[in-house]
Amino acid sequence: MVFGQVVVGPPGSGKTTYCNGMSQFLTLIGRKVAIVNLDPANDSLP
Repeated sequence: MVFGQVVVGPPGSGKTTYCNGMSQFLTLIGRKVAIVNLDPANDSLP
């Protein structure tokens, strides 16, 4: 089964930190992870 999350919030609210933490956790338990950045003002994730 495929699952997804949409993470939204104002600048500085912890979206990137949350995405990085979830990515690490899901990878640790053996899930495949893809992070898609839809913010045209942001070229990459740190």
